Amino acid sequence: MQQIWSDILSRFNFFQLLRTFPLGIPSLLSSVMPTITPLGTPPNWEISSFSGLLGSWFVLILSGWLLGSVYFYLVSRFSIAPDPKPSLNRALLQSVLLSLTWLGLFFLAGIPILLFFSLMMLLSSTLVQIGVFIFMLLAIWIILPVFFSPHGIFTYQQNAFASILQSLRMTRFTLPTSGLFLLSSLLISEGFGYLWRIPPNNSWLTLVGIAGHAFISTGLLAASFIYYKNINAWLQAVVEQINAKRTPV
Repeated sequence: MQQIWSDILSRFNFFQLLRTFPLGIPSLLSSVMPTITPLGTPPNWEISSFSGLLGSWFVLILSGWLLGSVYFYLVSRFSIAPDPKPSLNRALLQSVLLSLTWLGLFFLAGIPILLFFSLMMLLSSTLVQIGVFIFMLLAIWIILPVFFSPHGIFTYQQNAFASILQSLRMTRFTLPTSGLFLLSSLLISEGFGYLWRIPPNNSWLTLVGIAGHAFISTGLLAASFIYYKNINAWLQAVVEQINAKRTPV
């Protein structure tokens, strides 16, 4: 197990932490560590101390949250034009609180899961594959509330916790349609992702892939804001109709 983790960490690019979730800027190259670029061999900086590890982790994660918040803020303004317009400073604060909340929950749930898969890896690789498949099926129920949880901050100027509750309420009543929307978005994003990654890392055509990925990802995020606003307006109308029918004449 020590050798496995040593091999993983030796190839891990810490700048991948700039691609945070659910608030973050999409990145085509965040999952790979290129060994060569059109400008030659990329420079490397190795982290040699535990304090440097923690410091780099904190700075990159916080930078990813802030950059992602600005990105979501701009996309929401140009896609749905919320009225009144949200304050950028308030959106940044609530976005960081939202990200901290999900990070804490992921750590609480992730450590037992990581230990479980590490134990299964010692027993059988087949058990690991079965466990990963089951976990991916269960993850669908988790990803939906996480995916839409930032939208309330930028659409309705909600605080972090109200935005999470709004996302849970929305996905509870619209799971089939919301799940289909998320699945379609993932298929479009990943499908085009294979296309953008066709050029080798040392080709200038990689810039075309980066631009195309940015265009498609931003379009999908704008579509998610439009879907979120419309589906919540529909839910509000349905609730008002139900309440009106229950009200005695």
